[in-house]
Amino acid sequence: MSGKIEVSKSGSVMYSGREAVNLFRLKMILTGLRAEAVGMRLTRKGPSCLTIAKREMGLKGDRDSIIAQVVEIIKAEQAKIQVVQN
Repeated sequence: MSGKIEVSKSGSVMYSGREAVNLFRLKMILTGLRAEAVGMRLTRKGPSCLTIAKREMGLKGDRDSIIAQVVEIIKAEQAKIQVVQN
């Protein structure tokens, strides 16, 4: 395991290591997908989160199936990362 998530008593969270940072990025893409599903646009000129998910993860389908697939990817990646409570 090269990634680690540290959670302090005050509630702050620190993602360290390549795998943990990639997990955080996946979670942000999921947040963006859910925001776009209700009509919000996160960037003016950049690609949508749906486009990023399809392009980078090779996913196919409509927005709802992409969200479900990203959730499954996050679960699989999260199982690989150590979580430490401080």
